[in-house]
Amino acid sequence: MQFDSLVTITFIIIAVVYVQIIALALFRKEMRLRVERWLMLYLAVMVLWQLIRVMQQQQWFDTAVTDLLARLVWFGLPLMALLFYFLSHIFLRRPMAPKRWLVVSWLWLFASLAVDFLPIEMPIEMPISLPPAWAVTLDELVNGLWLATWGAVVVGTAVLIFRAYQGAKRRPLHRNRIRYWALALLVAIARDLFVFAGHDALSSVFHLLVTLLIAYAMLTHRLLDVRQVMRRVISYLLVIFFIAFVFLAGLQPVRPYLENLPGYNPSLNGAALALILLLLFEPSHKLAQRLVEKLTAGQEYNPEHTLRQYSSSISNIVDLADLEAMVVRLISEAMDITYGTLYLVDEAPGRGDLPVYELSSVQGAGDARFVLGAFAVGSPVAAALGDEKRPLTQYDIDLLPEFNSVSADEHEWLISLGMEVYVPINAKGKWIGLLGLGPKNSGDQYYEHDLELLGTLADQTAIALENARLVSDLVQLNRELKQATAKYEQANRLLQESDKLKSAFIGVVTHELGTPFANIGFSLELLARYGRDNLTPDQAEQIDQLTAGVATAKAMVDNLVKFATFVNKQGELRRESFDFAELVTEALTPLRPFAQSKELIINRENGSGGQNVTADRELVSEAIHHLLHNAFKFTEEGGKVWIRAWDENGRVCFEVQDNGIGIPQEKQAEIWGGFVQMADPLRRGHEGLGLGLPLVKQIIEAHDGQVYAQSREHVGSIFGFKLPAGE
Repeated sequence: MQFDSLVTITFIIIAVVYVQIIALALFRKEMRLRVERWLMLYLAVMVLWQLIRVMQQQQWFDTAVTDLLARLVWFGLPLMALLFYFLSHIFLRRPMAPKRWLVVSWLWLFASLAVDFLPIEMPIEMPISLPPAWAVTLDELVNGLWLATWGAVVVGTAVLIFRAYQGAKRRPLHRNRIRYWALALLVAIARDLFVFAGHDALSSVFHLLVTLLIAYAMLTHRLLDVRQVMRRVISYLLVIFFIAFVFLAGLQPVRPYLENLPGYNPSLNGAALALILLLLFEPSHKLAQRLVEKLTAGQEYNPEHTLRQYSSSISNIVDLADLEAMVVRLISEAMDITYGTLYLVDEAPGRGDLPVYELSSVQGAGDARFVLGAFAVGSPVAAALGDEKRPLTQYDIDLLPEFNSVSADEHEWLISLGMEVYVPINAKGKWIGLLGLGPKNSGDQYYEHDLELLGTLADQTAIALENARLVSDLVQLNRELKQATAKYEQANRLLQESDKLKSAFIGVVTHELGTPFANIGFSLELLARYGRDNLTPDQAEQIDQLTAGVATAKAMVDNLVKFATFVNKQGELRRESFDFAELVTEALTPLRPFAQSKELIINRENGSGGQNVTADRELVSEAIHHLLHNAFKFTEEGGKVWIRAWDENGRVCFEVQDNGIGIPQEKQAEIWGGFVQMADPLRRGHEGLGLGLPLVKQIIEAHDGQVYAQSREHVGSIFGFKLPAGE
């Protein structure tokens, strides 16, 4: 087997290149599965098509098979155009046509192929006579149908690319990607036209070129910027034209005069000319490059100057809104950006146990905080921005395989923000902010040096943003504190009004009850004094019980009056100096009969010292009385009560201990409150309103003293107070 044609060798080399591209695509792990399948199918068809071209050129078979291969080459063009159309849908991420249209397209191709290759004779008889020039053969009819199919598919692909380009408005990275695909379509059209014209070598070269463009566009994420490449080409062309002009207009005219000079050396003259042109190339190239950039790419910026200006401008800003305005303005002016926003990032509880990163507006910081959306902690976008701390473009989110797992809602939300690039702001290892920037006014993409500068600016922003957030939190905390203080004052006013109402109610009730109790007591006293001789023993006993009950009720009313007086802060202290031990004796004397009736053992312990106290004698006596009365009342018959009084650092201490019923642990916090009885209310057997201990507390605290209590249920209790001795 010999390959006697340069065209054939070219076909073989191109087929080998296709196989290498297939191998490269297979070993790329980050390839999307759907894109990979269609690319493999397209490349496989390309290899098969090249092999058919080789067999056609070499004529390894008889005439019939060679003619068949020639027809296959012809019919392969619509098939490849259709594959390119389907591949365009996948590459551009456009909605695919309904499956019925895909089926119809393939059936149309195979039906046309069958009509062409099957031995079918089609006598075409027209009902009317046609001019001879209009007569067509079966081959011409089939070729026309295939040509029309090819044209329809090419037009459909062009429309698809145009719509995708229009849909990617103000998204330069996406548009740059689409430009490569549009270029691949143009090269494919040129390839097919060369096939129609019979230029096999040129068609194969263009065939290889379109395949390389498709593979490069599909297998490469960051494509070379077409606009930037064109600017460089234009700048080099300008330099070439300028140097040619200098050579033709400046150096060439003086060449005859140089040749007439004595000692003229052509070699030295050529070397000098080359040196002059070389020296002119670099400055002229920089000048041309700046000119092209200025005319097509917008303004340039100096990274060092931008960084210095940025750092000095935001360092002293502590207001979040002012910081956002300054950051966006400086970056927009430096890079000619359409718009931008500074977002706040906070970790917040999400669904279940997984937290989320909430993205909120700076303008909505504080009590009116406006949350725009949230990243799940496991989101690839959150991992790239928060963990890896790298800038991220919307182009990366749309096309990189690592972001395939981003939820549809999160992806749509990011698109709705309208940002082209996101730059994370981190402080002390924590993600606190996000800088979102829109497209450039020039239509250029964000290049690597742009992203590096934005990352540096984000680091400069971190300190200022952290300080501004602290100030904002302090302002918010101060606002909340004022609101809490206002609520506290309002609650305090309501509580004071409630206390006044309660005191007034108790005062009215006790005042109104005083007169009936006085009348009842007076009547009972008359009965006891003048009518007892006429009463039976049972009636006299009832009179005695009634008298005792009235006395108890009157004592309760008196306690109510005293308690209401202290609650209403209307009690006045009438201070006098007295002997505390003597006061204890006076308070104990009326209670001894009650203690003796229960056969209680009383142990009294007096400390050393005179125990002189300056206080309201009557009120302190009332407090001692209630503590003693409670101890006697809640101690079982035959129990023990200890009474102690002593001096301690300028204070007089008094306590009463018993081995009575004690107080449950869960109720000890309530004993100093009003209207509390520790016994079972259904079978307590101890009369009273539960105002004794609260009254003690009011009296002692009115003297700047303090009360205390210790108790264990079924073991006993200790109640006491410490009172300043006074002058």
